[in-house]
Amino acid sequence: MAAAKPSFSELVSSLAEEEPVRVESYSGYIHEEKPQRVIVRENAFLVEKVLESKRILRADKKDWADIFICLVEGEKVRLERQSSGEWRIRLIK
Repeated sequence: MAAAKPSFSELVSSLAEEEPVRVESYSGYIHEEKPQRVIVRENAFLVEKVLESKRILRADKKDWADIFICLVEGEKVRLERQSSGEWRIRLIK
């Protein structure tokens, strides 16, 4: 019998603090990309809704990040796209 697929919140909670995730995005305009799907350890989850998005400038003013507050599998999460292109995720309690 196959093991049950872990839940989204279990997978995200098990990630190391700086462990990146993959995010698939789409937009007709380059600066308006919105996350569509989050892939955590080869498990894909649909982004149900983007609640908030913003770009922040780091303290050194040489680096930035795009922040997206989203609903995924009924969980509120913070997706952060680094200027390097890497994505990070964390649950918002």
